[in-house]
Amino acid sequence: MIAQLGLSTPSAGEDEPVDSQMAQEMAARLRRFYVGQGFLRARVAEREIVTRDGAVELVFSIDEDRPVRVEQVVFTGNQEFSTRQLRERVLQQLRDAVVPDPAAGADPWSVDATEVAGRVAAPRRPRTRAEPETVFDPVLYARALKQIEDLYKSQGYLSARAGPPRPEAISGDAHRLRVTIPVADRAKPRRIEVNSEPHQEAINAAST
Repeated sequence: MIAQLGLSTPSAGEDEPVDSQMAQEMAARLRRFYVGQGFLRARVAEREIVTRDGAVELVFSIDEDRPVRVEQVVFTGNQEFSTRQLRERVLQQLRDAVVPDPAAGADPWSVDATEVAGRVAAPRRPRTRAEPETVFDPVLYARALKQIEDLYKSQGYLSARAGPPRPEAISGDAHRLRVTIPVADRAKPRRIEVNSEPHQEAINAAST
């Protein structure tokens, strides 16, 4: 978690000074981390606490809420490229950027499950793992849509637009989403051919 906040691990007996602006940036990074793991509605608040010896500690309060899962990605208005092709662009961006298990080391739950050290009376809970294709991360979706626009422009659709994505609850469940992405790809310019060969009459006139 230290790495997610952009901090280095302090040495023994050392404290890293943090001002209010840095504290807010750390809270923003922490929320960004949660969103990237599928906790779209996570809330992070920071506050300072003065200890008995006069030291000031920075405390983060985190309301994780339940993970939000994207179950459907739908494109509308697309004609040049199929929905399957465009959806794959989005999913590939998620696969490349989302780390399913950001924690280091083996999952303690999986170690307990092997019963190598004998049966554990109270096995630990498994770590939460993200499924990249089900994460709704607005930043990653924006990157994918920029790639889709570039794809259209490479085919001559210079004014093509993709997005913004519209997440909608499925069956009234805010933790199950259908994401609709509008595409405007109808303004392909006409190809203009220029004949550089001189007209035959001009050739004949020049030769006389």
